[in-house]
Amino acid sequence: MSIVLDNIEKYLQQIDTELTNKHTPNWGMMTAQHMVEHLSLTFLSSTGKWGKAFTGDEARAAKMKANFFSVQYPFPKGVLMPGSEAGKLPELRAKNLDAAKEMLRNTVQKYIAHYAVNPEDEVQHPYFGLLTFDDWNHFHNKHLAHHLMQFGLLPEPLTPEMENHLTQIGQKLQTVYKELTSEHQAKWGRMNAHQMVEHLTLVFIYSTGKFGVPFKGDEAAVKKLWEPFTKAANPWKTVLPQTAILGDPKPVRNETMEGSKRALKKAFAKYQHYCKENPDAITPHGYLGNITTAQWILVHLKHIDHHLSQFGVIEELV
Repeated sequence: MSIVLDNIEKYLQQIDTELTNKHTPNWGMMTAQHMVEHLSLTFLSSTGKWGKAFTGDEARAAKMKANFFSVQYPFPKGVLMPGSEAGKLPELRAKNLDAAKEMLRNTVQKYIAHYAVNPEDEVQHPYFGLLTFDDWNHFHNKHLAHHLMQFGLLPEPLTPEMENHLTQIGQKLQTVYKELTSEHQAKWGRMNAHQMVEHLTLVFIYSTGKFGVPFKGDEAAVKKLWEPFTKAANPWKTVLPQTAILGDPKPVRNETMEGSKRALKKAFAKYQHYCKENPDAITPHGYLGNITTAQWILVHLKHIDHHLSQFGVIEELV
């Protein structure tokens, strides 16, 4: 079985075991049972046994399909299924949620069976035109994830801005890995270059809440710092309290700087995974209070520049 089909099976298993009538949508009007029955109809439509024919412009459909099937493109919210009426839910067909889940399972089995017998079949999608079995699998994979997010069974994806900032962090870390050496001397502060690399690692871990250190300051007061923090080139010098850059540095844990750089790479990889799994998390920052994942990503972006500037790897930020 393909990776995409395995993923579809994983999502279906999650619906079977985790979805209850207590789950309410983060957007839209559907109940949990409406959502499950909607998925059944979508799988049925992909066998050509139900649904509206494609009547759109083929060139426009091709562009829509190319966008939708790109990795970064999220499933849009609020799209009406052809034949449905805005602001009105369809009548339920199953007697309860468990019966709707069984209906979905049966429909998926018919979907798999249809393409086992007709592997070259192409079936119309109401917006994208003709889709192959492989196309439909990718559609169902993204469609299932969309509705699991709708009912809180999967986290929503990172925004394009968050993804872009994580990419920029990765690029800045390449500068740390390739250009920073133990010969670089700090222009301020007490850390040496080796200690700074390990400090970056600890801040990535800290931002996931793993140290369990709560913010004990005045939330109302620190909220006023966020806007000037975002606008400042080096907020550790101009916005945050001076105590933020004081204190004795921690002894290094790795014998070599290269070992510490490898640990930093691992910490950032884990942090990227954390962000994708917890895009709506709120964790404490010692001087900015309880901030969101998106805010923490921006903090890391500025934090790395602050320390690259500290060691003269990039020009000093003013």
